[in-house]
Amino acid sequence: MLYILVLTAIVLIALIFLWILLLRSLFSTAPFIPIPKSILAQITEALDIPDNGLVYDLGCGDGRVLSYAARRHPQARFIGVEKNLIPYWIAKFRTRKNPRITISKNDFFATDLSDASCVYVYLFPSLMPRLFEKFQKELRPGATVVSCDFRMDDKEPEKIIRTGRRVGLGGMILVYKW
Repeated sequence: MLYILVLTAIVLIALIFLWILLLRSLFSTAPFIPIPKSILAQITEALDIPDNGLVYDLGCGDGRVLSYAARRHPQARFIGVEKNLIPYWIAKFRTRKNPRITISKNDFFATDLSDASCVYVYLFPSLMPRLFEKFQKELRPGATVVSCDFRMDDKEPEKIIRTGRRVGLGGMILVYKW
């Protein structure tokens, strides 16, 4: 009987801990909202990944964009940056068999992008002005930035791809060149 009580307490504590992590991730400045699988091909095409390119996914969530793109571009390297613990673990697990994908648990504002060929973001509009400043300082000429749904106010996109979905849920892919 004592064994069952101890086991129940451990499971309950673990569930509470996971619930707290999930709530923390949902209410952060960049909560985990998975990109629809139906637009992964359009995102990857918009990135226009060079053969030996280096692709960053800022706020990579569960790593689905990185996994999809890595399967289609076997010569490129990929770095996912995720701050929230649960999506980070999921991305690490999802990409564990691909040595060309690195998942970093970090704040993407602290990540150096000077070697990036391409950058992908699916982040809230409130983060875009700060990201624009970071891109201006760090990205080399010719780098591609693809944003799902949210514009950078200080730069016009070279291309806008309508996916047929609702904006905010993967409805628009914006392509920027630096």
